[in-house]
Amino acid sequence: MNSKETLKTLIEFWDSALKLSQDDKDDIKASMTNDNYLDFAPSKKLADALDNLLTTNKVLDYGCGNAWASLILAKKGAKYVKAVDTSKEGIESAKFILDTYNVSNKVDLEVIDESWLEKQAPNSYDGLICSNVLDVLPLDVSKQIIVNFHNILSKDALLVVGLNFYTDPKVKPLEEGKYIYLDGVLRLLSLSDDEWKGLFEPYFEIVYLDYFAWPGENIERRRLFVLKNK
Repeated sequence: MNSKETLKTLIEFWDSALKLSQDDKDDIKASMTNDNYLDFAPSKKLADALDNLLTTNKVLDYGCGNAWASLILAKKGAKYVKAVDTSKEGIESAKFILDTYNVSNKVDLEVIDESWLEKQAPNSYDGLICSNVLDVLPLDVSKQIIVNFHNILSKDALLVVGLNFYTDPKVKPLEEGKYIYLDGVLRLLSLSDDEWKGLFEPYFEIVYLDYFAWPGENIERRRLFVLKNK
């Protein structure tokens, strides 16, 4: 499957995964309090890492999904957040969640295509969050996104990146030694810590690397990079 076909199946998958049913919406409204917005974050460590972006003028939430990161940034007082995703249903869900928590006026939402990043002017943003995106795309696409991040961020801008766990191809067979597909959908680009560092380091200084777990996981294997633009 080429990159264009892979991206098409990914958009269809995430449209389905991110769509909120009426029951979902009713549950969100029923459980909403002024303080429980942090519950949308897949990890406390990821939520805490967003504090690095609070003093910026313009933050980009790239591949925002339901915009959990934008919600947290807006509630914590970020000046401006642009949240974008190729999933129309993801953006619709984000609109609902941001409206429910009364911060829709603080986040600029947009459905984009895969060429959007390349059209942005240099130094457009001084902060960026990208979680569970780079590691579910073809490697060539992820490489280009990293270059584009470098180009649109101002010098010394911080980038927060959340990544899935590493699956060793010596332990589990992977397509082309690095991919996991489920039902024809790319679900993991499996690169080691050093491989990700090798992709980041030409453009970013690695501030720190930490590990986190999603709810229900007992071992912290997912990766959290905080990077500074060169």
